[in-house]
Amino acid sequence: MRDIEFENARVLDTVQAMCGGISRNMRAIAIQGNRDRLTLFFSVYEDNDVLREDIREIEDEIYALQSDSSLTVEYHVYVGAPDLRWPGYPSRRVYMAKSE
Repeated sequence: MRDIEFENARVLDTVQAMCGGISRNMRAIAIQGNRDRLTLFFSVYEDNDVLREDIREIEDEIYALQSDSSLTVEYHVYVGAPDLRWPGYPSRRVYMAKSE
C-alpha cells in the first residue's frame, strides 16, 4: 500500500472511530502518522476527565479497526484554538468545529 493510501485508510479509521465520540469541548482533531504510529492531535476548550475518557474511546475504536496492524496510537491535547500554535496545525485535519 502506498503512503497516501495508507494515510487515507488511517483518516477513514479515525473518522469512523470519532462517530458519536466528538464532544462540544473538542475544537479540532488532526492526525499524523506512519505505518507504525498514529498521533491524534486534539484542540479543546478545556482538559478534563470526561474529555480524556472520550479520547480513550476514540483510541480504542481505532485499535479495534486494525485487523493486522501493530499500529501504536498516541494523542496530544492542546487547550486553545486550532491556530498556528496548535501542535496539530501542520497535520492532516479530520475535524474542525464550526466557529461560534
